[in-house]
Amino acid sequence: MRNMDVKQMVECLREQSLLKRDFVVPSTSLTMYQGDLNLELEPLNTDMQKLLKSSGIDCAVQSIHYHATCNDLCHEHLSEKLKINKTYYDKMKNGHVNLLSDNVNYWLNHERNNYLLRTFIKPDGSGGIARALLSDSYKPIDNWDVCMKVLDVVKNYPGIQLTAADITDRKFYMQFSDPTVEVQAPELLKKYRDGNPGIIAGFVISNSEVGEGAFSVAPRAVILACKNGMTRLEERMRRVHLGSKLEQGHIQWSDRTKQRNLQLIQSQATDAINHWMSIGYLNILTGWLSDMKAIELKHPVECTKNVCSELGIVDERCEKVLSYFIHDGEISPFGIAQAVTFQAHEEVNADYQYEMESKVLELVSNVDRFDRVKK
Repeated sequence: MRNMDVKQMVECLREQSLLKRDFVVPSTSLTMYQGDLNLELEPLNTDMQKLLKSSGIDCAVQSIHYHATCNDLCHEHLSEKLKINKTYYDKMKNGHVNLLSDNVNYWLNHERNNYLLRTFIKPDGSGGIARALLSDSYKPIDNWDVCMKVLDVVKNYPGIQLTAADITDRKFYMQFSDPTVEVQAPELLKKYRDGNPGIIAGFVISNSEVGEGAFSVAPRAVILACKNGMTRLEERMRRVHLGSKLEQGHIQWSDRTKQRNLQLIQSQATDAINHWMSIGYLNILTGWLSDMKAIELKHPVECTKNVCSELGIVDERCEKVLSYFIHDGEISPFGIAQAVTFQAHEEVNADYQYEMESKVLELVSNVDRFDRVKK
């Protein structure tokens, strides 16, 4: 789901939270058939049930027979965990699923490891969707908890608005800004045809339930003339999803675990707002952007291409970035960042958009690495 408002975001996350089902499983209980996963788990004995409950983990008593269709990310995790070359794995997946199943089943049987399998139950109850295969020490921070707690914090700051929310198979994103926290930067933005020299404060929340990145909060400034977002990844607050190993079975995360996550989310969101949503911080950020603008590039076109290559922006997308860069006439590292973030507006894939926006400032702040002609 792309560019959701508050109501759409809450409804989507509520629906997903009701469909979640998690298992900690030995590799030998998993088998693949025609590209899908089958899970067979026997019930745990009574003593193990009591031990898990004393540790704050509820576990299903009944045996489990479960069929799940793998999404692309789960296939990536299987390739990684079983050390099957990704190119070869994809070749088997696309037209040779019986061969893929043979390979995966062989290595699952020889791995002898425990994994956390995260799934969604299909709405019709016919099975599930395997969304991630993770370490059994992975500690999820769920998107629903992030959403509810951040909205609870933000309601105490009337000027802050949710500007966009995105949910992908990999991550959840929330963008916020505060139009009341604005600085004027006429010298920095003098080449903009719009003529609006304002920059407003904001921040971005990102989280992954499926091992694709830590929960994080990062400052984000929005340039009003073009609506480009500038995210400073170097200053983000983050929390890695790691914990103690989990026992086998159907996992229902305890209230104690959820409460720790909620406290973490509340603390970091509050700290981010108090620190970054201010005129003082916005002036510092604007000064840093002005310093980047003052840097003279020796090879501006090659530098732009090299930054695009590092970000995975190729072919027509790279040509568009070059066109923005040359057309705007801002021949500096700041100009490259502006061209990349402008191209990010057109990205259909939310993960690509946020990666471009969050990484480009870090790259151009080390511009000497890219300002050269490749031999």
